Amino acid sequence: MITRYFQSLDLLPSHFERLEAPSMWLRDFMPLQRQDGGMVGFTYGCKYMHDFGEEIFDPSEIWARYDLKVNRLPIIADGGHFIETSRHWFASQAIFDENPNLLKSEINAMLTQVLDKPLRWLPPMPDDFTGHLDGVVRWFQGNVVLVYDWFPTRKLRFWQTDFNRILRNSGYKLVVVKTTLSDDPISAEGLSLNYVFDGTTFYGATPEAPVPQMPYRYIHAPEVLAEGGGIHCITYNFNEHPNQL
Repeated sequence: MITRYFQSLDLLPSHFERLEAPSMWLRDFMPLQRQDGGMVGFTYGCKYMHDFGEEIFDPSEIWARYDLKVNRLPIIADGGHFIETSRHWFASQAIFDENPNLLKSEINAMLTQVLDKPLRWLPPMPDDFTGHLDGVVRWFQGNVVLVYDWFPTRKLRFWQTDFNRILRNSGYKLVVVKTTLSDDPISAEGLSLNYVFDGTTFYGATPEAPVPQMPYRYIHAPEVLAEGGGIHCITYNFNEHPNQL
């Protein structure tokens, strides 16, 4: 089994292949991959994309370019709404708001049927218009997940308490990553967890690793940060697998 790594901009090492697409946000329009190689895709076009004039397109042509056999669900969602761990798929409750014509139970049933691990629904961070999870929680190893120490406002404190409670009740140990918020449009503050791992090295847009034990490489990416994203957002990877090719 071979893992292929992609990037939308020439910022990472050359083993990250360049993937040409109408959008730099590869993580959001490319499909999720199960451990058996199966692919699960969604409709690309969340509400914030309409609000901010993001280009909306059908990614199926790009999927076909790499011979990806994708089970496409009638759900509007981004890849950033999901985080995979060794035991679960974390999914953002923002997906419910993106699909008002579907019952929550219908969405949960569709995802449960096609994903190979139990779902854990997590509340999105207040005032994050994307509702993504890939900037606020990441699986690290074993039963360890990384979360932020936000707490600058009362609203965020309540959200973080509920968020962390769900993770702990699901059997995870939490490692808190210190962060600060900034109004600077090209600051990486608040994006410490938006990194990518290639099996050897972690790559991120913050000068220091989220946790010291990570083999980490800093990627200078002001053009990505200025658009509100991080390194995880502009990368994608999939395993070439006989069930999927």
